[in-house]
Amino acid sequence: MAAVAFAAIEHDAIVDVWTTAYPGDRTMRTALQLCSTEDREFNRLRASDRKWCYEKWLPVLSSTADNSP
Repeated sequence: MAAVAFAAIEHDAIVDVWTTAYPGDRTMRTALQLCSTEDREFNRLRASDRKWCYEKWLPVLSSTADNSP
């Protein structure tokens, strides 16, 4: 019962965490997938891990998308 009450009270925070860990943007999702594949310690729920991941992969993925036919 306490878990239900917590989820109801913290709904917005839970949704924020979920949408940052599982973004709608395809490039960001791809970056997170690459990071989780290459590093078993990667945690998509941790903001610092996502930041590191995006810094590493978004420039590469963006340049690849820019050069596609």
